[in-house]
Formats: sequence, structure tokens, C-alpha cells
Amino acid sequence: MACNLPSDLKMPNRFYARIVKAALLPVAICALFSGLAGCSTGALTDALTTPPTLPKLSMPSADDLTPFSSVKTAPVPEERKLTPADYMGADGSCPPPAADTPPPGITLGMPECDLVHSLGAPEHVEVGSDERGRAVVATYSQGARPGLYRFSDGRLRSIEAAARPEPKAKRAPVRKKTTRKPAKPAEG
Repeated sequence: MACNLPSDLKMPNRFYARIVKAALLPVAICALFSGLAGCSTGALTDALTTPPTLPKLSMPSADDLTPFSSVKTAPVPEERKLTPADYMGADGSCPPPAADTPPPGITLGMPECDLVHSLGAPEHVEVGSDERGRAVVATYSQGARPGLYRFSDGRLRSIEAAARPEPKAKRAPVRKKTTRKPAKPAEG
């Protein structure tokens, strides 16, 4: 039985072609993926469904642990015996160093006069005694390394850095305000 529709209700063939394509496209995609899934060897599905295996964790054995007493440290250099030439005077003076001796760096354990040879004479020196024997505090407030240098038994035991004075900030010159005279109205 033929369907007779009025001519104004007839739809063109292009419309039907679009409907057919829209309906067949999802069917074709499902068929493609079904075919690919059927051809797989199972490796893909196994990788997606099987959890990964983790290595076994175990406690370390006694051989793996290192006690603190067996840790090797660098040997401490032996301190040489101090002579009277290694002690600074109450005024911060020391005998001149040997001609071929460069000024040493500043390190804990160095003799008093090595510090004087490195930094020059201190500005203030306090000489006294403590439980180890002779105690000296040398004060440097200026120079390359200002601070308090504490000696015990002729050796440098501590360094306290002094606060360096802050440089004075330069003020920007103050500009004078100039007042403008109102413009004269043009006559004319």
C-alpha cells in the first residue's frame, strides 16, 4: 500500500540518507570494537584486570645496619706545643712571624698570635684565667672580620661575630616646589 502524502509534506531523499547514516554509524562502531575485542590474545584484558605485583618487603638484617661507633671520621690534626711566642701580650702585641710563613686563615684551635698575624692587633684585649689556664678575649670592632675572639689555654675556642654598622642611607635632595602664576587672560 502506497502512502500518498500531499506534496508539501514530502521530504527530500537527502533527509532520509542522513537518518540512515546517523543510525548505522553507532552500529558500525560497535561491530568494529566487538571484532577487535574478539581477536585479542588476552594480554590487554589481563593487563587491565590483574593488579600489579609488588616486591616483598622485609626487615634489614643485622649485617645491613651500621652502628654509629664504626663510622669513620677524618683524623684531627695534632696540635703543636705552644711556645711563649704564640701568646699575645696584654696590649695585643705579638713577635713578628717568621719571614717565610704566610698569614694563616682563621680556624678554631689556632694560637693567639696567628690571629694577630692574620687580622692585626686587636682594639681591646682582656687577659685572665679559666679552668684550662690562660683565658684571653680579643675584640675587633672594625676590619675584615669584626667580632669577639675567645682563647683558652692559648688556643682559639670561639668566635662571636660583631654587628657591622649599617651604612648611612643617602637622602634624596629635596626639590623646592615652584608655584605657577595664573595665565593672563588674552585681551582682544
